[in-house]
Amino acid sequence: MSNIQISENGSGKYSPEWFYSESQTPEWISFAHKADELRENFINLFGIKRLKSLSGKDLLTSLFYNDEGTKTNLCYRLEMDKDIREVFGSISGGAAYKFGLFYHKKNQSWTCGSPLKPVLLTETEAIQKADEMRNDLVEGAEIISSFGPLDSEEDYEQLYKQLEHIPGINMVWRMKYYQMLFPALFAPFYGQDIQLRVLHFLNQKPSDIPFIRMGQISLYARKCNVPGVVFAHIYGKNVGYTNDTNDSDTNTLSDKKHKTHYWMYTVFDDKSWNECQQKGIMVLGMDDIGDYSQFASKEALRQELIDVYIVAQLSRQKSKIFIMN
Repeated sequence: MSNIQISENGSGKYSPEWFYSESQTPEWISFAHKADELRENFINLFGIKRLKSLSGKDLLTSLFYNDEGTKTNLCYRLEMDKDIREVFGSISGGAAYKFGLFYHKKNQSWTCGSPLKPVLLTETEAIQKADEMRNDLVEGAEIISSFGPLDSEEDYEQLYKQLEHIPGINMVWRMKYYQMLFPALFAPFYGQDIQLRVLHFLNQKPSDIPFIRMGQISLYARKCNVPGVVFAHIYGKNVGYTNDTNDSDTNTLSDKKHKTHYWMYTVFDDKSWNECQQKGIMVLGMDDIGDYSQFASKEALRQELIDVYIVAQLSRQKSKIFIMN
């Protein structure tokens, strides 16, 4: 990204006045209405009032990836729902462990922990954990809603002091959840790389805390009198990203359709090649995971690949070391 000096006197490109002027076009006004409708529907499904009403197995399956239809739960909506991802930014990437709890199809068990140290839970244990995590989400939302005006970076710092005791408060999915509940207070930039890039672009010193950095960007968007999600997309469309950056999906918000991706495919031997040619198929050579159609999402398939080909391999290596010792 080139060094563009932000002008705050209302005369330069990327000044608050410029962002406001851009936001008044029919394109962005329509986009803001779409964002409002999506957010209203999301809050009806997963707002604090709704979360408080859930209990037992219903709580578990309403919040986390599960074996009863992954497209209806909070985690799926935040990560994989096409409209929410395109409008409010992506947090995709990595394993389902990042949510703190999910149903592991291969192990047929509710699971937490990490890919290298998975913890299998009974349904009763999983419900208890889901209840704790729901309570954390609710507590954070109630603290934010009752805090009062957030008109300066110091206000966000004071708010964070009241939030920092909550486990996982800076996890990207929780930050996105609070952004959707409080769109005027938090800008929809979740990953560290993009937060730092935007704040440097705005000639601001980034906080060390991701949660506060969302607030710093929001303060500028409010100075522009532009909704945070509209500000984010105008930024993405006009400033974008340089070719020498390596953003994960977790760090992005702007439309990246202009980028072209190429894939190389090969086969191991003539027999495989002949089978592919005759049947019009591609053979990926990962037979241990079975039929790909059993997985409801890319994330589910990704998790299976990690478990079968990475975690299992590491386990075998540890076993060999133990035997040798």
